[in-house]
Amino acid sequence: MSQRGLDTARQLFVVAASLLQLASPFLFAVDWSAPPGAEDSPRNMEPTPLTPAGYAFIIWTPIYLGALAFAAFHALPSMARNDALRRIGWLAATGFVACAAWSGVVKYGLLWASVPIIAVMLASIGAAFVIASRANAQNQWFDVFVIAPLALYAGWLTVAAPINPSEVLPGYGFDRFGLSVESWSLAMLAAAAVIALAFLTFTHFNVIYAGAVIWGLTAVTISNFMRPDGILSLQLAAGAATALIIVLVAAMSWRLDGSG
Repeated sequence: MSQRGLDTARQLFVVAASLLQLASPFLFAVDWSAPPGAEDSPRNMEPTPLTPAGYAFIIWTPIYLGALAFAAFHALPSMARNDALRRIGWLAATGFVACAAWSGVVKYGLLWASVPIIAVMLASIGAAFVIASRANAQNQWFDVFVIAPLALYAGWLTVAAPINPSEVLPGYGFDRFGLSVESWSLAMLAAAAVIALAFLTFTHFNVIYAGAVIWGLTAVTISNFMRPDGILSLQLAAGAATALIIVLVAAMSWRLDGSG
C-alpha cells in the first residue's frame, strides 16, 4: 500500500475507533447503581478505599468529546501527511478501541480482562500524549485538538489504572501480595503519583494533564471522607500527592513565564 493509502487508512481507523468508543456505553450498557454482589452488578466485591466519589466519572463526557475532536482534526485532508499525527494516530485509536473493549468485558462479567485492557489504554494514550507534547507540530490548533484531549485522557487513566485491579482482582482470589487493604491502597496511590510525575516531566508539566490527575485524586480523598470506614492515611496520602502536583505545576508555570 502506498503512503497515501496508509495515511487514509489511519485517518479512517481513528474516526471509526472514536465513534466506537463513544457508542460503547450504549452498546454495553451497565447498571453501575447495582449494589456489589447483586446479579447485575459490574463489581463482584465491595468497593475499595480507592474508589473515587461518583461525581468524578463525569470526566468521561469531555474525554469522549475530546476524542471526537481529535479524530475530526486528524481526519482533515491537510493533516494526512502530518508527521506527528502519523506517529500517534494508531496509538490513540488503539486506546479508543481498548476503551470500548473495557466496557464490553465489564458488561459480560469478564472483569479480570479489564485489568490488562486498562493497562493497554494507559500505555497507548499515554505514549500518544508524550509524543504529541514533544512534537514540533507547527500548527496553532495542534495544542487544542490533539494535545489537550490526549492530556485529559491520560491524566484520568493515570489514576484509574491502579484503581481498576484493586477493585477487580481480589474477587478472583488475589491477596494483594499479603498486604493489608490499607497498605495496598497506599502503594497504588504511590504508583499513580510516580506515573503522574513521569508524565509531567516528559510533557513539559502539561496543566490539563495535571488537572485530570488532581480531579481523580481529589475524588479518592472525598470518597474516603464520605465513607464511615474511611482511612485517614489514604486521605492524607491522596491529599499530599495532589498538593505536590499542584506545587510542581505552578512552579514550572512560573518558571516558564519568567523565562519568557
